[in-house]
Amino acid sequence: MSPISFDQMVTIHLKKALAMTGGKIYGKGGAAEILGMKPTTLQSKAIGGKEYTRLRRIFIRIQGGLFYA
Repeated sequence: MSPISFDQMVTIHLKKALAMTGGKIYGKGGAAEILGMKPTTLQSKAIGGKEYTRLRRIFIRIQGGLFYA
């Protein structure tokens, strides 16, 4: 099995959150709330800059790592 890129991991993570919520993005229990991001950002998939850095930090914490980017 070959390693995947960070961008691929973020995409997988976002898709899993959407699957958990049945595709619900907005509102209580929506994927955006679960991920701690604005629904419009998730909806447009405009992940870049500060949002990318924030998601990277979340990903590292979720993996149980002791390292923070």
